Amino acid sequence: MSRPNPIPDPTRLQQAVLIDEICTRFEDCFRNHQSPQIERFLSEVPPELHLATLGELLAVEFELRRTRGESIDLAAWKQRFPGHETVVEEAFAPAAGNDFEEWLTSRLQEVGWRMPAFPERDPGESAREEPPRPPSCDAPGLDNAPLPLRFTPRKVLGQGGFGTVYLAHDQHHNRPVAIKCIRAERARDTANRDALRREAHFAARLSHPGIVEIHELLEDDQSLLIVEEYLPGGDLRSRVVPGGLPFGQVADWMIAIADAVSFAHQHDLFHRDIKPANILLDEVDRPRVADFGLALLEEQLLDPKLSGRRSGTVAYMSPEQARGESHRLDGRSDTWSLGVVLYELLTGRCPFRGTTDQILDQIRTKSPRPLRELRPELPPEIERICLKCLSRRQADRYSTVSDLAADLRALRAKGSSSENTDRSCPLHTSVVPKGLRAFDAHDREFFLDLLPGPRDRDGLPECIRSWKQRIESTQSDRTAAIGVVHGPSGCGKSSLVRSGLIPSLGPGVLPIVVEATPDDTVRTLQATLRL
Repeated sequence: MSRPNPIPDPTRLQQAVLIDEICTRFEDCFRNHQSPQIERFLSEVPPELHLATLGELLAVEFELRRTRGESIDLAAWKQRFPGHETVVEEAFAPAAGNDFEEWLTSRLQEVGWRMPAFPERDPGESAREEPPRPPSCDAPGLDNAPLPLRFTPRKVLGQGGFGTVYLAHDQHHNRPVAIKCIRAERARDTANRDALRREAHFAARLSHPGIVEIHELLEDDQSLLIVEEYLPGGDLRSRVVPGGLPFGQVADWMIAIADAVSFAHQHDLFHRDIKPANILLDEVDRPRVADFGLALLEEQLLDPKLSGRRSGTVAYMSPEQARGESHRLDGRSDTWSLGVVLYELLTGRCPFRGTTDQILDQIRTKSPRPLRELRPELPPEIERICLKCLSRRQADRYSTVSDLAADLRALRAKGSSSENTDRSCPLHTSVVPKGLRAFDAHDREFFLDLLPGPRDRDGLPECIRSWKQRIESTQSDRTAAIGVVHGPSGCGKSSLVRSGLIPSLGPGVLPIVVEATPDDTVRTLQATLRL
């Protein structure tokens, strides 16, 4: 059930901006330990906006208190806002499902429901009264770990709807391993077995220092296990802190992660579920990409059976994933998810927040709040990189994840100074009237400012950068013998080439410009080329 929206349609945008501004000031006060009161901020909005503003302010405060590790007494909050119990409940519910168990436990305690206590029994008596049951992943205790004898369980690393992950010692190879054990009822389901087999198969074909290594897949009629390398550093989700992490640490992590994802893309494999929980850290905090359970090969993306389905974790979905457009998924969808991870690590919060429906709507229709509004000390270049990843149009994102890694490396090499040139804000240049004539190299800065879309670290829009890469590349698979720019007369083809592209080419390229005429084009071309 979604919260009713009292905002009238004619002024909805202005009022939404007002609510967002109030929530931002409330969050800033909270982070500065000023103990802001929701009631005072509600007094700043007209009565028709009280309900919408209350829900947003409650969601902000609940999230901030969770990040501090504070418990939330739901009953007390309901008493504080009588008549709005439903709004309180919906604001308290987790935005993307990560804290569902906490929410459920609180709700059960509120109504006085407790798990029944089972009387202690003598093991022999229990065995006589009911037949013995095989170990199951449903019972996460070490004594019940359903592992082959060669594995000695050490501890439970995690448990969720899929089953349990154990830390164990592999006696045959004398090494620690992490063993993912699927729940009994899921193990009997063919689709779940296929998904786990696919994860093992995909990860096994990717040998890269930034990807978690799968050792083996073990299965029988009752259970299904994935044995993979154990990484003692936990996952990136546990490293997210309010206010964000140091820029240098985040940049180094993201370079390594992007390299690993790029390697998967080069093998025609798209992850589709990149998020901090699926990025593990080794003993020296080097990141590894894990969990290829939702990954697909490039040839599978056009499978009509996937049409209309959403895959992945809501907060990290790309717009095309949020719309269920599986036929449009490619490496740029993973680029979006990497942008969300980068944003979260740098600011301590996801770019889009709210209920599941609200997050999906924001992903499809809204742009994220710029990073430097939350952390002004960040370099403008890291903001440009992140927001380019989070462009709603796929064509405006990095064309490959390796390009993202290259920009991060270049920024890291320059240092984290916030005085780096801010390419997201084009320089003001004087207008040069040309009439019907094409722009040329003298008009380059002015012409580039006219072109839409995000820029690369050199200030070039994608429409120039893509041509520049193809022309300058010495790799046969990244270049072409002939390129054609076509369009109606007067649309700017000549200006794009003469004012945008040619002046941007490196010294290793010799451009030759020939203007076509009805009679002398071939002769002029031969003379220019000295044939």
